[in-house]
Amino acid sequence: MPTHNKRVLVDSSSEDEEILYVLGKKTLKHIPMFVNAFTGPFLQLADGEGPDEESSTAEIFLMTELCSKPGTLDDEKTVELLKDEKNHLLVMEALHCLLGYDLDMADVEASLTSEDEVAEVRRIVRLLPRWYEAANTERERASKKRKSE
Repeated sequence: MPTHNKRVLVDSSSEDEEILYVLGKKTLKHIPMFVNAFTGPFLQLADGEGPDEESSTAEIFLMTELCSKPGTLDDEKTVELLKDEKNHLLVMEALHCLLGYDLDMADVEASLTSEDEVAEVRRIVRLLPRWYEAANTERERASKKRKSE
């Protein structure tokens, strides 16, 4: 995770210190635009279908929590989830799943109205693999912790 684009907070109010990965203000501001840019191409590809039995936890979260109905991304639901910092890692990992679909970025960028919006979507796309890595790191850390207890 790049330290210049997010903050890592340690919640010392719990017995075991929980690491929270928190989105920066710039990324939070542009998430609705980002989600809307992916909505059309994702709907065409997902064809209104929900997750299947081979779907990862993150993909299931994408399909069930970030979509208003199967294959339909919902920017309002996404923003609502992001109001709680504890959801940042889950949401960004789920959005990373969009990169695993055969989406044409030209289709995604076609809905954007300026070069600044295109640049912002590209910036967030570059960040998504880092969020995915952080989610995997946290899962491994939690798994090791459970095994040691």
